[in-house]
Amino acid sequence: MVGGYRRLAREIEMAIVFTYLQSWPQSPRNSATLIDRHGATLMTYSKVHTCAWEAVEGSLKPGDGFHVAEVDVGHARVSLGLMICFDREFPESARILMLGGA
Repeated sequence: MVGGYRRLAREIEMAIVFTYLQSWPQSPRNSATLIDRHGATLMTYSKVHTCAWEAVEGSLKPGDGFHVAEVDVGHARVSLGLMICFDREFPESARILMLGGA
């Protein structure tokens, strides 16, 4: 799966972020991978704030923190961070990303 997105990013010269259930010890994680326009994987982020109100979501393993990556957009470099769904409900998520340079 990742290989196809890497090839596509190179072909269209555009960064891509995609989400998926990532295989992980004990239980899967709700994750997103950022691929740059050259096809390199810059980061994989896993949702920190999982939601217990849904059976599937409640069984997912949370991620370990918020990370920032620098992305080459052609004429500049941009620092990006990722959040997934419920993470945005917590102001500290955005604050951590901002302090990390995003």
